[in-house]
Amino acid sequence: MISTYADRLAYDDELDYYRERTGHRVNDHAQDRVYTRLLQVMDMESADLIVGTAEAFASKCGPFESVALRLKSISMVGQAWSDQSNGDTVVAVIRGRMVQTFMFRRRSQPFDRNALSVDRVVTL
Repeated sequence: MISTYADRLAYDDELDYYRERTGHRVNDHAQDRVYTRLLQVMDMESADLIVGTAEAFASKCGPFESVALRLKSISMVGQAWSDQSNGDTVVAVIRGRMVQTFMFRRRSQPFDRNALSVDRVVTL
């Protein structure tokens, strides 16, 4: 049972160790984004392909490297200038060999290292 902040940190460390050992490279936040974002606009097979591609790429990243992975163009999702993720491109953000999040980004927005706060941007 997790009852204190220290317990939560210990649990997170144990979970990270398990994920690293088993090769699972998508954290809880990114997994949540699969359900709340990707599966709202595509079928499970397409979402699995995107997640698998991001995981495979994450396994080849350096332990301290951060990468924005431009994965797939889609029909516009959401409304521009809203407080929700919106755009026509699926992007995965990888930090330390783990997929941290999936997001939508508009083509009109910059896709550079500074705009995405990463070491490099890769388009697949």
